[in-house]
Amino acid sequence: MSKSLKKYLLWGFAGVFLLFILVGVLSGGNESDPDPGTPVDPSINTTTVNGDVPPNDTEEPTNNGTADPDDSSPENPDNTEMALNPDEGLIFTAVTAGISHSCGVRVNDSINCWGSNAFGQASTPSGSFLIVSAGGWHTCALALDDTIECWGRNDAKQTEAPKGRFIDVSAGGKHSCGIRARHTVLCWGSNDRGQLDTHASLIAISSGGQHSCGLRVSGSITCWGDNTEGQLNAPDGDYKSVAAGDAHSCGLRADDNAIVCWGVNSSRQIDSPSGAFSAVAAGREHSCGLRMDKTVVCWGSGKYGQIDVPVGGFQEISLGDIHSCGLRIEDTVTCWGTIDESK
Repeated sequence: MSKSLKKYLLWGFAGVFLLFILVGVLSGGNESDPDPGTPVDPSINTTTVNGDVPPNDTEEPTNNGTADPDDSSPENPDNTEMALNPDEGLIFTAVTAGISHSCGVRVNDSINCWGSNAFGQASTPSGSFLIVSAGGWHTCALALDDTIECWGRNDAKQTEAPKGRFIDVSAGGKHSCGIRARHTVLCWGSNDRGQLDTHASLIAISSGGQHSCGLRVSGSITCWGDNTEGQLNAPDGDYKSVAAGDAHSCGLRADDNAIVCWGVNSSRQIDSPSGAFSAVAAGREHSCGLRMDKTVVCWGSGKYGQIDVPVGGFQEISLGDIHSCGLRIEDTVTCWGTIDESK
């Protein structure tokens, strides 16, 4: 190798070395060191999702803006206790029990009602009346001028009584029926089960949940409306009275004063006891009879005390959904069971 070539190689190596030093200095000057004064806490999640701030896991859960549930029911919006019995000291001549309210005719011919008044079924009109009948959530009464007046829930037009003169009236679940002076029957309200489809000539009538029964002049019983549970299939024979319940019916035989019932028997409500009776009444899942000695006996469902008859004598009985009422021989009214609609 000549001296001139060696000289050029040395200068070349020196230039490359200087170039490496220069590149290192420039790249080191553009790099910023991390800040040692603020250490990062590895327990904090600083990751964002879609640009949102991460949630705070210690924050109390919310109800998403919804209100706390209210345990009051539409039938009793104030969730207040409803009266099972009328005010003390009142004297009555008749009593009737509906689903969750009851009414009575007082000695001055006015009407007094108590219990649930969610649809105005206990808001009695002024006037003088002979008969009152408490239905589902409505009430009907026969005035002294033989016209019918109804009040309460009217979603099926069950309170729109026809004009004219009547001798009897009975309020059912969502329908009502009346007997005209010539013993023809006229019903109004819901007809989804044929509750209005009758052309019978009757002397007495009783409307139940979705059916009605009546006593013919001949003494036989005819029923119409819903017959899902056989509540229209009255046994042959002569009867003194008939009572339509929710899905069963009962009749008081004329020959031996025995009670016969038919229809649904889910709580043995048609298993009437033996003996002689002067009256019969039918409720939802229970029935009651008034014996000749003025005592009352009830059978069927007693879950809410509706068949636990108080001691004493009675002259009239009427049954509601899960409560019963009786007119005592002292002309006061006593009811038993419950009218709590949450049951």
